Amino acid sequence: MLWAGIGCGGLLLLSIAGGIGSYFFMKGQVEDAQSAIAAAASAAAVGASTATPSAPASGTCGKAQACCEAIASKSANAQLAKQACAAYGKLADSVCAQQYAALKQTAAAMGGSCE
Repeated sequence: MLWAGIGCGGLLLLSIAGGIGSYFFMKGQVEDAQSAIAAAASAAAVGASTATPSAPASGTCGKAQACCEAIASKSANAQLAKQACAAYGKLADSVCAQQYAALKQTAAAMGGSCE
């Protein structure tokens, strides 16, 4: 019975160590992907935006859509990116609130702002 307890305890410790290791591995992968996306976005930026965003949806999703369009105007393929921004008008306000916060950070990283 003692050896079964020791074996189970060892397996428990191994699984905890594996979980912690997996967490940090995935966290590193996500950070690498975010860095690559930010680098690609900054490389695609083409100066200051002169385009005025189109009339967005109402509420929080409208802010997210307008911010997305402001960022899209700086991209290499601005028209395609603006079409993708229209999807914000179809999302729930709770999702748009989270996306808006992320879009504001992206705009700031690109030297712009979303207000």
